[in-house]
Amino acid sequence: MEGLPEQPFDNAPKMPKIKFKHILVAFLIVAGVASGYFLGKGATGFAVADSSDVITKCAVQSGINLDSFKTCINSGVMDYVVQQNSYFAMIYGISYTPAVIFNCKYRLVDLPTKESIMEIVTAIRNNDMENYIEMINEKYNITQKRQQMFDEIKQNVEANKESIMLEMIQSGDARNEEEAEIIIAETIEYLVDLYSPGVEIPEMESCGDGFIKMTEFGEYMCPGCYVIEPVIQEILAENKDVSFEFIAVPIHEGIESQIIAGECAREQGKFDLFKSCLFEENFKDY
Repeated sequence: MEGLPEQPFDNAPKMPKIKFKHILVAFLIVAGVASGYFLGKGATGFAVADSSDVITKCAVQSGINLDSFKTCINSGVMDYVVQQNSYFAMIYGISYTPAVIFNCKYRLVDLPTKESIMEIVTAIRNNDMENYIEMINEKYNITQKRQQMFDEIKQNVEANKESIMLEMIQSGDARNEEEAEIIIAETIEYLVDLYSPGVEIPEMESCGDGFIKMTEFGEYMCPGCYVIEPVIQEILAENKDVSFEFIAVPIHEGIESQIIAGECAREQGKFDLFKSCLFEENFKDY
């Protein structure tokens, strides 16, 4: 990931501790924590047909300067965005869309509806996240699910422990087996925190800069993202202390061209119009 910007969106949090970087990848592969993970592979979605006509239509409809727009797309400057967004979605433990994050630290566990979004917004606004998290934990039996995931990850890691430790030592992630054991134990806990359905996201610092920052990881061919779009706009209109950022991640094979085009539209301050048009075009028969 060399050369990627450090921040995926405004007021982004710090990344997880560096000692997790190598072993996280190893565990994801060995433990199968992210089996069928969508990022960049179209694993959970169908292939998208050539969408150049849709992109051009939405550019015109959004009032975009076409010469600058085409130059942006063809230059390859925005190609890194697909990789960057996928990387940060992984860091946040995103394995589905739409996934909604608040203040870079809390994930919406409930299905995204106006009621569920306002419930967590109100909790953040009233500094009542402790009670909110307790309520969600009881509602979804998070403790039991965490334990099940912990047991599964540990079992898979134990079955491949020798090769993992050898790779860690050879790569310099651990100086010896004792240190490797400690990092493995810490990382199992980290993975459980990251991929379990709990509210709090591990190793992240809060952001928002005076606003309640709502970030949606979504995609232009994601039905749930399309359905929730007007709900989010309604919430933003009614709650001036809530800001919003849409991070496009590739679920469907071939969607990268729309993601790149969206970022080029953002460069001209036309992202919201362009995104709305893509949704309408992609789901006009929905």
